Amino acid sequence: MSGNSSLSYRRQASSSFVPAHLQPNSALAAKIQEKKQEYENLSQLRDFSGKLVTQMEQLEKKMEILVGGTEVVASVLENWQNVFRTINISSERLQKKTVSNKNEGLDLPETLVRIPTS
Repeated sequence: MSGNSSLSYRRQASSSFVPAHLQPNSALAAKIQEKKQEYENLSQLRDFSGKLVTQMEQLEKKMEILVGGTEVVASVLENWQNVFRTINISSERLQKKTVSNKNEGLDLPETLVRIPTS
């Protein structure tokens, strides 16, 4: 029986005896856990930053399209200003003619634009 008791003693001793440098230190384990959480957060930040860069690039492309469209709209508006000025000049000429020729028939404004019909 003494052989059995020494065997059980060895099992107990081997299972309970762990060198001090291998035992989990609660402060060290907490620090490791904190660093893992920090790494996880940084990984998420990197992923979100990548998505943000992609969205900003898409926004840049859309803004370039809008800038081009804005230039076209500005050009059209400038042309309308010229059209209204031309209509105003034509109307003034018509008014001058009607004042001088009251007795004659109704004059129509001069043709501003000639469009080919054939």
